[in-house]
Amino acid sequence: MTNIVVRVIDCHIVYLNDDKPKFLMLKRSPNKIFGGIWQCVTGKIKIDEKPIQTAIRELKEETGLYSINKWTIDYVNHFYETEFDRMNLIPVFGIEVNK
Repeated sequence: MTNIVVRVIDCHIVYLNDDKPKFLMLKRSPNKIFGGIWQCVTGKIKIDEKPIQTAIRELKEETGLYSINKWTIDYVNHFYETEFDRMNLIPVFGIEVNK
């Protein structure tokens, strides 16, 4: 039977500029899988780490920014890995930062 796992997160970053939201997109390194695509902050959940903790940690690691507000997005991304016969469910978060 296919396994269902939660092992990665997606995190959309926003800051307010004169009360207008601005969103941060990151371009993946060309030497990584899916190199060169634009995306939100993503990351693997560590053992004993909650998904929101992963989002906050990955935000700092990938951008050097800190959260001033955070919330869950009412959506779960997903993808299937044929090689491992597993369905990945991906929690999605929003995080507000200062410039």
